[in-house]
Amino acid sequence: MIKIEHVNKTFIIKKRNIHALQDISLEIKAGEIFGIIGYSGAGKSTLIRCINLLERPTTGSIMVDGEELTALSARGVRQARKKMGMIFQHFNLMPSRTALGNVLFALRKSTLTKEEKEKKARDLLELVGLAHRIHAYPSNLSGGEKQRVAIARALSNDPKVLLCDEATSALDPKTSASILKLLKEVSQKLQVTIVLITHSMDVIKEICDRVAVIEGGQLKEEGKVLDIFSHPKSDITKQFVSQSSGIGKIYELIEQDAPIVALEADEMLLKLTYAGGKVKDALIYHIMKEFDVKTSIIFGNVAIIQHFNIGTLVISCCGKQKNLAEAIAYMREQGVQVEVMKSC
Repeated sequence: MIKIEHVNKTFIIKKRNIHALQDISLEIKAGEIFGIIGYSGAGKSTLIRCINLLERPTTGSIMVDGEELTALSARGVRQARKKMGMIFQHFNLMPSRTALGNVLFALRKSTLTKEEKEKKARDLLELVGLAHRIHAYPSNLSGGEKQRVAIARALSNDPKVLLCDEATSALDPKTSASILKLLKEVSQKLQVTIVLITHSMDVIKEICDRVAVIEGGQLKEEGKVLDIFSHPKSDITKQFVSQSSGIGKIYELIEQDAPIVALEADEMLLKLTYAGGKVKDALIYHIMKEFDVKTSIIFGNVAIIQHFNIGTLVISCCGKQKNLAEAIAYMREQGVQVEVMKSC
């Protein structure tokens, strides 16, 4: 569906070259929800704008639905963009038009009759849950309602691709969750491919099938969301996963030498991670009994991703070095990832 090959984007600002994207290659499958995550300035917004050529890559190619956009004329690009809808962080609605009027404006060049356009606009607003607010102006709509209008508008020309530029970052958590749920429903009902950029792993794990991690204009990691969460490889991905799971707070406490993570002789602080199933209920009991290792739980978290659970436990273990080593080896044999966070 979308193929990005060796894309580079360089901006010249005050005679300086700013390399916003560096040799990015990605392939996004038809019908999937693909996330692009990175901190501010990572290049993710530039990348999504390159997909519909709002920003033309300096080098490299962009192919959408079998058509190479980077080889098209300006007119050809305008035609190709009709296959792509886009929603923004701050909605970009026309304040002088009602919800219905905003969607109708996007249909102004359609070949449909006036009656057909109005029916389609009403149907789209019903799809996004705003049939009762079609005559409301943006100033009278909540943030979530504004974004629903923006989604209806983006779907007005039957796009095959929906590009979402920080679509939920201006919303509160509850409203954000409702918009993500709506996007997932839209993807399933209309078979629309969604590309979503964000700085939040919570957004990624909520609806995305796969994710790309961007830092400094470079692609650091890419894969299925479950795999990325359970086996993050790059430092930046590990940071995102730690923040999402809450484990980052434990690392902060270790740096601060806080009492809760203080250790005594022959004691270790371990992080246990398991994915795609569950740790056997008797695991902690087993290492206590079989290896004579005293154990207490410091922190626990379980995230549900695509109907699988990813669990994180931080435990303190006390025992002889030989016993601790055997206990760690046993847990790894059971498919549990074990990280020694601190030892004494």
